[in-house]
Amino acid sequence: MRSIWLFAVFAILTSGTVAQKRGQHGPQGAPRGPMGGAQANPLIRKLLESRDKVKFTGIRVIQHLESDERKIVTERVWRDGHRIKTEATDGPNKGKIAIEDARQRQEWIPADNTVRTSPARENEFFLRFGRMGGFGRRPLPLVESDGGRIAGVMTRLLVSKGPDGKVEAQAWIDPVHGVLLKFQSFDREGRRNSYLEYTNIKFDATFIAGTFRLDKPGAKYLTPQDDLRRFARELGMKPYTFPPQSPWELVAVRKMELKGTKVLMQHFR
Repeated sequence: MRSIWLFAVFAILTSGTVAQKRGQHGPQGAPRGPMGGAQANPLIRKLLESRDKVKFTGIRVIQHLESDERKIVTERVWRDGHRIKTEATDGPNKGKIAIEDARQRQEWIPADNTVRTSPARENEFFLRFGRMGGFGRRPLPLVESDGGRIAGVMTRLLVSKGPDGKVEAQAWIDPVHGVLLKFQSFDREGRRNSYLEYTNIKFDATFIAGTFRLDKPGAKYLTPQDDLRRFARELGMKPYTFPPQSPWELVAVRKMELKGTKVLMQHFR
């Protein structure tokens, strides 16, 4: 299926008017299973082909963006192919549980006993790796080297650089299991804008029944559409978005402030 990411920005300008911007970014196409031409990077091929069958438990640290602030959170991870469960063990959302499969993602926030339901997100992450590795287009220049041990596992390191020679992304991949054990990317100023690293991992794990089921009696279930209406109301805006018959699916909504301008950002796919 053709996959396109869009973003819609609704801003409260100093004059009080509402502006809307729409742009397109990200790769097209959803690489799954055996794929790619002769130029496709074999490490990323392994990563993409393993994601629906690898099994493990582990601990990782990951960088989240909350209210425009980058925060590091530690998570426990359970993975059985396309089914993933994470639980935050520290930070302001300690105890938060997220469960995702090929269709949807659910996040339980213990502070207010809410469950946020949204479309699955992980595929978009792998789309970006597909683009990096040359699936569906010419591959980006990558430099491969020994990555050393991450969580006790030998890795290969892939480095992507921009036209100016600055490092844009680094990925440490387990070449045996096809698992991304560490990743970080940087903005144009060299600041790290995303980060993930496993500190412990155990492969071929077994899981008890119900591991990937979220059952929270009394919890209030919310969707991205609920967030859109609430955030728009808080910002004094109208909840403009694409109509239900549109091919674009609302994935997430968040409030931001860009150069003194209040912004409501909507992510679509």
